[in-house]
Formats: sequence, C-alpha cells, structure tokens
Amino acid sequence: IVCISSPIDVSSMVDRRRAFCDAVSPYVNDAESRIYVTSSSFDAGYEIGLKVLNAHPNADAFFVTNSTIAMGFIKALHEIHGADPSDLGLLVYDDSEWMDLVRPASNSIEQPAYGMGQRAAELLLHKMREPQKQPERVTLESTLTMRSTQRGK
Repeated sequence: IVCISSPIDVSSMVDRRRAFCDAVSPYVNDAESRIYVTSSSFDAGYEIGLKVLNAHPNADAFFVTNSTIAMGFIKALHEIHGADPSDLGLLVYDDSEWMDLVRPASNSIEQPAYGMGQRAAELLLHKMREPQKQPERVTLESTLTMRSTQRGK
C-alpha cells in the first residue's frame, strides 16, 4: 500500500498521515517511506502517480488524500496498468460523483463539509455570546463509500 498526500500543512493532513502509518505499520517495515507528498492538482497527481507506480510496481492498494490528486493518479494508473486496473484497490478522501465512472472504482471517505461549517459557525456564535466558555471538541461522522471490494475481488 502507498499513500499519496497533499501537503501535510494542516491538521487534517497530519491526522491522515498518522492514521495511514498506524494502520500499515504492523504490515510494513517503514510506513513513512510509503507516503508521497505533492501539490493538490490534477497534473501533480498524474506526475506523482507515474513516480509511485514505477517505484512500487507491485503495490496493489493506494490511499489518496484528496479527489483532485486522485483524478491525475487514475490517469497514471491507466497509462501504466491499462484500461481496467481493477486488480488494484483505491481509497480516496473526499467523495465526488465522478468516482462511479472510473476504473478502478474509487472507494471514498467523505467528510460532512456542510455540517462542519454549520457546527463551526454555531460554536463561534456561542463563543461570542459567552467568551468565558471553555472550548468544545466536536466530532462529526464521516461516510465510507465502498464502490468496489478490495483489489477488485
């Protein structure tokens, strides 16, 4: 398994990197060496995709931390593995409608973006009314969409 990440400069990317390492460390020697960082663009996803696929020709599972990078990565997958790389597993952070249209079918983790914004605004307004109130930690559930089983099986 290989992780392709957008820059690790915000807390959500730090958390995704840590989660990837925690999940794969029992199975590989150096999980950090399987993380590739690139900018958040289609072209960057394509370029890093070619690099990753050539560096790890036997990799059969990929975790991509955003859907923009994933589009470019899928182009690289098709270039390297042909028209239907269905024997590979792909998990992408952030769900998009286009994910139903490509192969391999992209499994995705979707954050409740609207709910996050709404809850943040509510907390901010509440803090403005009661400045002495202690900060509150809020967790909203994400959704896992499985479009294919592992490695197309």
